[in-house]
Amino acid sequence: MKRLIQRAAAFINIRRGTHGKRNVIQMRSLCPSRTSFYLCGNDNTIRFDNGVKAGALDIVIRGSGNLIEVEEGSILEACRLEVWACHGRIRIGRGTHIMNASLIIAESNTDISVGEKCLIASGVEFRTGDGHGIYNSDSGKRLNNGASIKADSRVWIAKDALILKGASIPTGSVIGARSIVTGALPEANAVYVGSPAVLKRSGITWSYSIKEIQNDPS
Repeated sequence: MKRLIQRAAAFINIRRGTHGKRNVIQMRSLCPSRTSFYLCGNDNTIRFDNGVKAGALDIVIRGSGNLIEVEEGSILEACRLEVWACHGRIRIGRGTHIMNASLIIAESNTDISVGEKCLIASGVEFRTGDGHGIYNSDSGKRLNNGASIKADSRVWIAKDALILKGASIPTGSVIGARSIVTGALPEANAVYVGSPAVLKRSGITWSYSIKEIQNDPS
């Protein structure tokens, strides 16, 4: 692993206790500054494509066979990317901007997929599991299995929202501040708010800045 990241050693911190076999860190552009890596397991891959801008990341993998990939043109600031399982995947699509948010794989064989050109605000947390099991006291059957999370392209998730296991957010959606998404939302290009998040307004679009609307000659 030291050989793979040697060219960027001045910019990152490989945390004490990191170990395993066939773990790969691929940085196709300048390695993120002030970034910490901790890997404990085998056959894990972290891949950042060309044009990714990132800083102050905390990346933790504790398990085997996992993949974290950040696609071209994305911006990540002060984020936590964590995998506490095996055979999980975190994918961040092209041109997505994430600031001070947490993406956590908490169950094996689950994924977090964020589409292209999304905007994810400070304090948002994605989590594919509850972290502890809840069981039927008679049968012993587990009642709270984990599940994957998907946010389609051009989704805006506002401050401190919680995106839980099994959540699916359709294209063009806006998730209100401090909302909790617990399952599949029914309609694209809509606003959802509340705990749990429910449909508030349909037929919307949103812009990265107010100026995009104010300067529209139409």
